[in-house]
Amino acid sequence: MAVTHWVTPTLSHADLMFHVLCKLGYGVSLDAAARGMGLEGKPKGMNGRLAPALWAEGKREEVLRYVGQDAKTTLAVARVCESRGELRWVARSGKMRCMTLGEGWLAVRDAMELPLPDTSWMDEPWPRERFTGWTPIRLRFPAVSHHSLPLQKFG
Repeated sequence: MAVTHWVTPTLSHADLMFHVLCKLGYGVSLDAAARGMGLEGKPKGMNGRLAPALWAEGKREEVLRYVGQDAKTTLAVARVCESRGELRWVARSGKMRCMTLGEGWLAVRDAMELPLPDTSWMDEPWPRERFTGWTPIRLRFPAVSHHSLPLQKFG
């Protein structure tokens, strides 16, 4: 008999791209953020969309290497941004963009408290629920009541 366990999110963890979405109204790819921060980006010819097909083809080691590198890159971007107080990325236009971090990366619960950004210029803005719709609880935006839970800084 299969048992499904749901873990209720505490929302006290940092999610870099959710923070970006809540502040700017759009996402930034990990590759663009890594390159903007002067770090190595993703391997050429590989991205997360390819992983399921590669896995199905039996190329599991390749997928695991990719996922491992993705995790290392995410941590490296988080640490460099924390130390510099900003996230820089290379936009699709090729221009460098920047988002200040103030006190650092926000916990998800705190990012949800940010006011909704102006996305009137966008054809299809991403709602915050795009990131949270899979959870077993329904989150309200932008104001969510929460408990004060400590967030550990990277490093």
